[in-house]
Amino acid sequence: MPLRKYANLKDYLQVSNESRVTSKEKKNPAFLEHLLKKLDSHIAVQGKCLILTLTKKSSEEVTNFLVSK
Repeated sequence: MPLRKYANLKDYLQVSNESRVTSKEKKNPAFLEHLLKKLDSHIAVQGKCLILTLTKKSSEEVTNFLVSK
């Protein structure tokens, strides 16, 4: 079953185009690469993921990163 695309997700999360950085421009830290691999493996088998952050700002940064990916 293919992954669902949500057309209004970027509007709901209010992602700005200025804050996006492509992976070619900047290499991700090792822990982030590990996190992305784990997320992709769980999503591939129809799993769900919960990411906990310590602050609201860090959760916004993770959300913006994942939406831009």
